[in-house]
Amino acid sequence: MALKGTKMKLGNNIRVFRQIKGYSQEVMAENLGISNTGYAKMERGESKITEERLQKIANILGITTEDLQNFDEKMIFKDCNNSKFTQFGYNYQQHTDFEHERQAYQQTIEVLKAQNMQQQEIINQLLIKLSEKK
Repeated sequence: MALKGTKMKLGNNIRVFRQIKGYSQEVMAENLGISNTGYAKMERGESKITEERLQKIANILGITTEDLQNFDEKMIFKDCNNSKFTQFGYNYQQHTDFEHERQAYQQTIEVLKAQNMQQQEIINQLLIKLSEKK
C-alpha cells in the first residue's frame, strides 16, 4: 500500500507534529532505533518512509498515520472559520480539543509504558549477567 503524499510533504508533517509535541529529532531517532542523520533525512523528504516506520512515528507522537499523511497547515485557518466549529460556540470547540488531546496523551502514555517495560527487561537481563559473573 503506497503512502499518500510526497516524501517532502510527509516529512514536513512529521516535523510539525514533532515540534508541537516538543520532541527533538534526537529523541525521535532514539525511539525509532535509527541514527539522528537518518531521522533528519526523513523529515527533509530525502529518504523513503515505510508504512511500518510511519506507524511507529505516529505511535510516538500519539496520533494516527492518517493524521500524518493528511495534515495540511493551510487548512488550520480555514477550519477555524468553518461553521461546524463555531455553530455551538467556544465551549463546543474547546471540548472537542480536550478530548482529542486526552486521546493523544493516552496513546503517548501507552508508548512510554511499552518503552519502560523494554528498558526494565534489559536492566533485568544485565543484572542476571552481572550476578552470574560474581
